[in-house]
Amino acid sequence: LPGQNYTSIDFLDSLNGWASTNKGTIIHTVDGGKSWHYQPTGTSAVLRKIRFADKLNGWAVGDSGKIIHTTNGGNSWVTQNTLANMRLTMLSVINAQNAWAAGTWGSTNQEIILHTTNGGDSWNTNNPLLLQSEHLSDLMFINENKGWYCTWQYISPFSGGGIYLTSNAGQSWVRKQSSEYIQSAIFFIDENYGWSVGDWSVCRTSNGGLNWSNPGTFSSQYFSDVYFIDHSVGW
Repeated sequence: LPGQNYTSIDFLDSLNGWASTNKGTIIHTVDGGKSWHYQPTGTSAVLRKIRFADKLNGWAVGDSGKIIHTTNGGNSWVTQNTLANMRLTMLSVINAQNAWAAGTWGSTNQEIILHTTNGGDSWNTNNPLLLQSEHLSDLMFINENKGWYCTWQYISPFSGGGIYLTSNAGQSWVRKQSSEYIQSAIFFIDENYGWSVGDWSVCRTSNGGLNWSNPGTFSSQYFSDVYFIDHSVGW
């Protein structure tokens, strides 16, 4: 399509994957990306993140508060949420019933986290813990109770970021890392091993985010995403 850009990608294994676009369309491959086919979604909103729990159950979220859901591998999509002044940029899917989305809403772009425990039939609001002028940048849950988000903060002339942890499904959040650098993305391979990246920095934890080390600072390098396949190998 003219002007179409890809916004997010998610693979379950070496063969099965999906990608979302800024035109509301989704493409799907079953052969590792050799061929792709379109999946109609019923929306033209910008989709900013797509994640699947398994080969059948997945979600995509985006502008205008769009949350769309499939239970048949993307052959058909159902809209579960729409709100004109909401922009969802983050999504973490635990299983077919449990998923988290996050972004901003309202005239003041207030930070918001949404959570479902019934496959998206209903979404509950979860209020993040944030400092002044602090904003969510990425969110990830590893199971139904344990999750993290990272942030960016700008108060002139200083910038910074943080990493927060919940162990009770978002009932409470605890700030576990304060950084002088903006944190852009967070990824965990299991309950213990995780990484957060951002401006000039890579942070690492091996105890579930209770403590973070800074194995590297990189002058003039701005990292926007991070992904690992085991405790050692990542990009």
